[in-house]
Amino acid sequence: MLTFPVMHFSEASPTCTYVDGKESAATLTNYSFSGVNFGTPSPTRLVVVCVAGYRDAGGTVASATIGGVSATIHLNTSIGNGSIATISAIVPTGETGTVTINWSTLQAATTIDVYAIDNIKSTTPDFTAVDTTSPLSQSITYDPNTIVIAHAKTYTTGSFTWSGSAGLIEQADHAYDGTNTHSSAMKVMPASGSGVGVAVTYSGTLSGFGLHIIGFK
Repeated sequence: MLTFPVMHFSEASPTCTYVDGKESAATLTNYSFSGVNFGTPSPTRLVVVCVAGYRDAGGTVASATIGGVSATIHLNTSIGNGSIATISAIVPTGETGTVTINWSTLQAATTIDVYAIDNIKSTTPDFTAVDTTSPLSQSITYDPNTIVIAHAKTYTTGSFTWSGSAGLIEQADHAYDGTNTHSSAMKVMPASGSGVGVAVTYSGTLSGFGLHIIGFK
């Protein structure tokens, strides 16, 4: 009978660090980002990758790997002029590695923001939220020590500003392929919250836009 190792998660306080961001302006279906920083190795390290594409035909992430590990696709939203996805995998070894993003449709560019999480109780998200309507905002409910990660993209160049009572802190805000903007934000919540807001405003006109929010604890 085959046996498999049991993953034991720590009772220590959870941690989350923004570790890297990469962009490719190549026209491809399958992207490979090498030398991606994964942070400090740990048997329970969860690497979360926020993905944004650029294509007028939309498309979704068909599959992905993080450090050679098949990624779980938590959120996968097809949007005209660039889609958005949120993926993760337990990657216990290596300070750097390769992230592959395989789209269902040819893309004109892809960008990723990467977070390293440790000391969580489960790799299954405690909650998720998606918004593709203006203004980009959602209400979330969470427990203490929940790690909340959010990212947003638009098919215009400018800048995002994160707001809302959840108090997420921006980690990245960058243009990719000269025509799109992708931004991400994160916070480890010190206390529980019910009906707490996460919002992001944009300096220009939103076009082909979307927001993902995910929580781990």
